[in-house]
Amino acid sequence: MIDEKAGEHAARRSEAGAGREARAREEVLVRRCIEGDGEAFRPLVERYSPSLHTFVSRHVGPSGEASDIVQEAFLRAFRALPDFNPTYRFSTWLFRIALNLCRDHMKKVRTRPRDLPLLAEDARHGVDGRIEEKLDDRRLCEAALALMLELPEKYREPLVLKDVQRMNYKQMARVTGLSVGLLKIRVMRARRKLAGKMRARGLGPGWSDEGTEP
Repeated sequence: MIDEKAGEHAARRSEAGAGREARAREEVLVRRCIEGDGEAFRPLVERYSPSLHTFVSRHVGPSGEASDIVQEAFLRAFRALPDFNPTYRFSTWLFRIALNLCRDHMKKVRTRPRDLPLLAEDARHGVDGRIEEKLDDRRLCEAALALMLELPEKYREPLVLKDVQRMNYKQMARVTGLSVGLLKIRVMRARRKLAGKMRARGLGPGWSDEGTEP
């Protein structure tokens, strides 16, 4: 038991160290961009394109609009870099830009797509987070991700951030501008609503809000 705990602590320290190194590299790239080195933006695009595309597609569906929104998010981020607040992580700021673009898009289309399949690109990169952990069956996992699109925006947004993007609640609060407490409530309700949709489709029990981490 002691050895297991020691191993867990060592793994956490290693992950924390890797996270600090990644953030340091990110800060250097952002600073170079602000100083006029446009080529420094390319590694940022390459790093965040897959996760940002997954994030956007969970809001607007697997269509050409998702790619357009991702491109627009990067373009707006690049243009606004001179006003970037370095106290925030670039990724948090970028996802907030993308989230606002998704909101604008959904207001325009008014109707949300239903029963959409998992994007081929997502299948290549794999599905992140709690959904994959709770639903081992790939078919159920794909169904859950598709049914997310049927959730009201106020529940879909935090659920995507938490269970697809695997953000912690503090990061989610920075992206959405909502309090940690409210986000926890909405994630809990979103999971319950999604589980209910899955049961209604005969797709299994889904999952509860038990074991929610901070």
